[in-house]
Amino acid sequence: MKYYSITTAEAAVPAATAITGTVTATAGNRVLTGSSTLFASEIKAGDGLFDDVNNEIRIVDWVRDNTELWLRTGFPDALSGATVTVSSGSSSEISVRASGNCTIIDSSSNSTTLLDGDSFNPKAQKNQSVEPFICDPAANTAYIEIV
Repeated sequence: MKYYSITTAEAAVPAATAITGTVTATAGNRVLTGSSTLFASEIKAGDGLFDDVNNEIRIVDWVRDNTELWLRTGFPDALSGATVTVSSGSSSEISVRASGNCTIIDSSSNSTTLLDGDSFNPKAQKNQSVEPFICDPAANTAYIEIV
């Protein structure tokens, strides 16, 4: 079990890590093109890609090679030389406890759930893993537990 806190700004859950290079995509397009990227070794199907500029997360459908991958649904905004991070979708359970209001943004529907000191437990998908989502602690702290 891992714990971490999100205290100041939006973050992906599970925690996202930087990928090599930058990405480009047309608004709404499922194809993501990389420049100096290592998609084949850094990203796998089911992972979430987090664009923290537009606060969007999208799930990877498949990786073609080091410079091209396909998303289940495209980012709504165009990306040009953007830096994104990857959040692994391999966790089987994620719990969020908010000490104040926390906005949860679902990766697949882009819908939001507001928390006010309550807990939130996303449901596992068919592959028994929880897809990444975004948590905005709204100037409070969200305590994240990952199993």
